[in-house]
Amino acid sequence: MAGSTGEGGGETVSAKVAFRIADSDVQAELTVPSGRVPPGAVLPVLHMLEAIVIEAAEARLEGEGRRIACRAGCGACCRQLVPVSEVEARHLAGLVAAMPEPGRSAVRARFDAALARLAESGLIDALRGLDSVPREEREAVGLAYFSLGIPCPFLEDESCSIHEQRPLVCREFLVTSDPVHCSDPAAARVRGVQLPVHLSNLLARLPDPSGRGPSPRVALPLIMEFVETHPDELPRRPGPEWVDAVFRLVSGGGLPAPGGELPGDRAP
Repeated sequence: MAGSTGEGGGETVSAKVAFRIADSDVQAELTVPSGRVPPGAVLPVLHMLEAIVIEAAEARLEGEGRRIACRAGCGACCRQLVPVSEVEARHLAGLVAAMPEPGRSAVRARFDAALARLAESGLIDALRGLDSVPREEREAVGLAYFSLGIPCPFLEDESCSIHEQRPLVCREFLVTSDPVHCSDPAAARVRGVQLPVHLSNLLARLPDPSGRGPSPRVALPLIMEFVETHPDELPRRPGPEWVDAVFRLVSGGGLPAPGGELPGDRAP
């Protein structure tokens, strides 16, 4: 591993690794903070892994004569109920806080408008306790939310204004059916893409030495409220430890040695 100073002035550490994910052999150089950081510091690693998973899915679809139909300007899915982990909720709230004016105030106003609409509809209490909603009722809650037509606060001109930083679950929602069907998910005409691994679920399960278990899921329109009303108790660990935790969850093993492979991907 090699150390250096990152853009923010903090020390970073880099390593070249080779591993296998989604039936793809990958070589990459990972750079993470060397000091103690929250788990959100390794989101770039998860974004990289997600891109590999989706690229593999696209290749499989092409072999079947199909393709992903999602395109910029098609914002129907941006009115779906999007649950994110606490890690991403705090990361996204940080993005909003760092936005220059007048953009920041415009985005905050859209969050406020979404909260007001949810309060008016009577759905806000269910969303505030999203993890407490019984599994058999979750689809109904999702459809009720979609029926309100609330656009994601980050949606501008039917495109994601934070596309490079969008949540993992948004990256994973892909369809091969005509995008027109996405405006009516209850009709069951949407044909989704099956992925071999859902990193959005993994993110909520990163090992937590405090023993609190998986972090709560937060409905995306509620992230600003959540961050402002819940103290940040996410653990801080050295960046390489968080990366190792990610690989353990993906593969059942740890971070591969330089030039090595993930333990869970070794051929028998």
